[in-house]
Amino acid sequence: RLLIDLGKEELLAKALRNSSKQASEILILLGFIKHKASARILVSYLDSTPDSNLRKTAAEALLQVGDDAQKALAQKHIGNTPTQTNKAPLDIARLAKKTGNASKGRIAFQKLCFACHKAGDIGIDYGPALTEIGSKLPKSELYLSILNPNAGVSFDYEGWILHLKDGNQTAGIIQSETDDELVLRMAGGIRQTFSKKTIKTREKMKTSLMPTGLHLAMKEQELVDLIEFLSGLKKE
Repeated sequence: RLLIDLGKEELLAKALRNSSKQASEILILLGFIKHKASARILVSYLDSTPDSNLRKTAAEALLQVGDDAQKALAQKHIGNTPTQTNKAPLDIARLAKKTGNASKGRIAFQKLCFACHKAGDIGIDYGPALTEIGSKLPKSELYLSILNPNAGVSFDYEGWILHLKDGNQTAGIIQSETDDELVLRMAGGIRQTFSKKTIKTREKMKTSLMPTGLHLAMKEQELVDLIEFLSGLKKE
């Protein structure tokens, strides 16, 4: 989202063209960025990639962020087959019994959680701090918070969607507000000030700012390692 806000969406498109190993993860994450640029990247990728599996992943992501015409295009690529998000839910009780590698989990945190959460000396202060999360939640609850982030939204971290008069929309946490301006805190530690004259409407999000399906960007062992790292973050 930061790249898009900086007008550097071509870097994302280039990463998709040049990185077959990470393409699936990039496509899934683009499906979380509700912006016209995200949809444009996905449509372009659908038209250019020869890989049928990646086309399906791109189409599933486009269903989350595209307009009606773009969603219709995505559905043509998907057909009536079940999407990845319709797989049977992971067995949290089974996963909670596993022991992961905390060092590898730290790497997973830096890859997927760094831009929104602070854990000890790493990360960015946007969502709830996780520095002592291992003292507050057992592994089962940590898994639940990732697999179903809508189960509970922390006070003062409610998300808002701003519908702008130029047709775009943005989401984040309202940090401050005056009669003329509104400051929105967004992922990556970005603070952006909006003149209220540019805002058409605003709405409180019914779901968590943390996207559902984040675990789909990880292999199961990577998720286990991440939880091992988080469970070790305890009050000294």
